Amino acid sequence: GGAGRARGLAMADATHFTCLSAVRGNKLRCLADIVFQTSRAASGASAGTSADGKRRLLPIVVVANTRDAVDAAMSAVLAVAPRARVARLHSDQSAVDRKATMEGFRAASSVGLDERQCEDAEGDGDGVAVLFATDACLPSIATGEAPLRGVVLIQSEVPRFGGDSDATAQALSHQSRGLSGEKAEGATAAYRRRVRAALGRDAGFAVSVVSLDERRLFDAASRGFEVEEAPFDLHDVVVARWRGSARGKEGR
Repeated sequence: GGAGRARGLAMADATHFTCLSAVRGNKLRCLADIVFQTSRAASGASAGTSADGKRRLLPIVVVANTRDAVDAAMSAVLAVAPRARVARLHSDQSAVDRKATMEGFRAASSVGLDERQCEDAEGDGDGVAVLFATDACLPSIATGEAPLRGVVLIQSEVPRFGGDSDATAQALSHQSRGLSGEKAEGATAAYRRRVRAALGRDAGFAVSVVSLDERRLFDAASRGFEVEEAPFDLHDVVVARWRGSARGKEGR
C-alpha cells in the first residue's frame, strides 16, 4: 500500500506514515508485514547489542480501539514473526503487572533483555519487541506516566471520535461533507495522545494502517500534518534511524 509522512503540532521530531489498504480485511496482513520486515532488518543491526553485551530490540507499539482488535493484531504478527518478543497492556492487569510490562518493554530496547522485567512477554525477540494496547491502556502522559519510548507506533485502527462505535465511525466516513469541528478536534487529540504515549518526544515513526473507507476519518485525525507517500523500504528507514540513535546515545 501507499504511505504518508507528516510533521507538525507538538511532535515535530516524529515522522508519520499512512499505509493504505484497499479493504479492511487486508489491514492485518499489512500490519504483520511491517513488523516482519522490520524484524528482519533489525535482527542484524549493530544497535542490537548494548555496551554490556545484552541484546537490544527495536521497540514497536501497536494500538487498536478494542481488546479484540488488539488480540487479532497480536495473532497476525505472531503468525509471520513467531519469535518476536510480544506483550500486552490490558484492562485486567494489576497496577504492578502493568508497570512491569511497560518497564520490561522499555528495558528491551534501551539496556537489553531482562527476563525479570518481562514476565508478561513472549518470544526471544528476533530483532523487535512489540507491545500491543488499546487507547485506554496506554500510559497517561497527562497524569505523569512516562511514555513507552517506542521507535515505531503502528495504529491498526483510526482513533474513534469521542467514544463513537465502529459502526458510527464507519458511517461518518461515508458522509459527503466534512466531519463536524468537534469530532475532528476529538480525533486529532486522540491521534496526538497515541503518538505522545507511544513515542514520547524522541524522533520516531507513527504508521497508520488505513483502509479506503476509513480515509475520511484518518484525514480528520491527522489534520494539521503534511502527508506524503512513504518510501518502499520503510523498514530500512526505521532501522537506520534506530541504529543511528543508539550510536548517538552511546557516544554521550
